[in-house]
Amino acid sequence: MRDSRWHARLVLGLLTSALFVGSSLLWSMKAPPTIAGVSVFGGLGYLLAAYLGWQLLRAIKKSGDIDSKK
Repeated sequence: MRDSRWHARLVLGLLTSALFVGSSLLWSMKAPPTIAGVSVFGGLGYLLAAYLGWQLLRAIKKSGDIDSKK
């Protein structure tokens, strides 16, 4: 069961980073549709990436075993 927990965190981290990079590209290219010069999908992607990152940090903090060598 322990392996599945770190696998899930790894996958969530990779998805969050990919979403952040993709959103950055959309934002910088001002991909339509835009509101006030900001890509709507880029902005939504940033919000979702921030939420997923927050969830990941909470899960790591809650487990308390980030530095354990078990």
